[in-house]
Amino acid sequence: MSAFAALCAAVATMSALAEVWPDGSQMDAWFADRAPIDEAKLGHLRRAEEFGARPDCGEMQTETLQRGIDAIAADGGGVLVLGPGVWNSSSLFFKPGVHFKLEKGAVLKGPADGADTPRRMTRLVGLSFVYNVALVNADRCDGFTLYGDGMIDGNGAKTWIEFWERRKSEKGFKDWTQARPRNLYVSNSRNVRLSGVSLKDSHIWTTHFYKCSRVKIDGVRITAPGPKTPPRSASTDAIDFDAVTDAHVWGAYLDVNDDAIALKGGKYYGCEKLPENGPNMNILVEDCVFGPVNHSALTCGSEAIHCRNIVLRNSEIRGDGWLLHIKSRPDTRQLYEHILVDNITGECGEAFGMLPWTQWFELPPGVGKQETRAVDVVFRNCKVKFRGRESIDLDPSFMKLEGYVPPAFSDTSLRFVDPLIGTEGSGSQYGGMMPWTWRGLAPQKFCKKPVCAL
Repeated sequence: MSAFAALCAAVATMSALAEVWPDGSQMDAWFADRAPIDEAKLGHLRRAEEFGARPDCGEMQTETLQRGIDAIAADGGGVLVLGPGVWNSSSLFFKPGVHFKLEKGAVLKGPADGADTPRRMTRLVGLSFVYNVALVNADRCDGFTLYGDGMIDGNGAKTWIEFWERRKSEKGFKDWTQARPRNLYVSNSRNVRLSGVSLKDSHIWTTHFYKCSRVKIDGVRITAPGPKTPPRSASTDAIDFDAVTDAHVWGAYLDVNDDAIALKGGKYYGCEKLPENGPNMNILVEDCVFGPVNHSALTCGSEAIHCRNIVLRNSEIRGDGWLLHIKSRPDTRQLYEHILVDNITGECGEAFGMLPWTQWFELPPGVGKQETRAVDVVFRNCKVKFRGRESIDLDPSFMKLEGYVPPAFSDTSLRFVDPLIGTEGSGSQYGGMMPWTWRGLAPQKFCKKPVCAL
């Protein structure tokens, strides 16, 4: 074989092995790169004590930690390092070229009262407005890296208790009228890395990436308690991608009392025309474990416009939530396309849910419902024990589902039992205690012995 022929054969082999997205386009080699962080490339390591910060003293270290960030930026960049101990702080604002390392035993702990964080223009629930910022903030910080074996503790229990009390007592209470800082907010940045750290007990969304590209998240542990371990957390999504292009999540353990991974991008009539909103494109989630408290492993919406090439694969799910949930807002034009769920094991309430979602519904007078289309939604190669196959309730006035390859039962004669009233029946359309009962809908039917395969 000539050298030219050998080269052609090698190229052909590489092309055959190259991964593709659900729409058939080739996946960039960036997604195959799982190289560990090269700390030497981040710059000098600067310990927080150098700037006067002290752990375990019970006093807020916000000023000294921010002084360190500013000094490192002025010196051309580097890494702010927290060693073992509890570092109490309010909001920190990282600058370009400054990274953050939490060593084993280090805990960055936020304020118990969310109002003790500053209010600035930020992003939440698909809107841009003045609100309490996160504990850790990085805006226009290309290459920002947060890593280590330490922890970020949002300290959100007090806020959760107040949240549930207000939801019961105040008619029309809206989440964002309460001061609820996130643990991490990264915006308008490229080549972002979050690696190894634990994040827990955020007041609201735990990590939020807005208008970012090339985001890698690996080896993290993100948790917040559910109803069985009070106080129950609220709205503590583990990872929110908001108008993000190219994101890769692997090796994560996610277990929060809301969606594990949620795709955002904007909401309300005409929002697709506003520059602050945008699509989520090329999102790969693999080799993760989704814990029992999650409402859903992967959720598209509700504050989303367009999600394309979304892959969840080679992962394990536990608990009563959905595997994939599509939230369909009648006040927002939405397109969810080319979504693949592949090689999942474990157990869940239901594999797939697609229902109307009318929380904080708003449409101008005289404007009709906006279309939600889901196209090319595919489940394959999965073996999951689940209590119901799917919840699909398509309102024909605005919802469309096309090219759907559904999960399949390995035994179509499964028997279901309602744990609340003890009745039995057969069928597979509805199920999953958590997805239904937390929304106050009618109790549904469960597998007595769920042995189902997707």
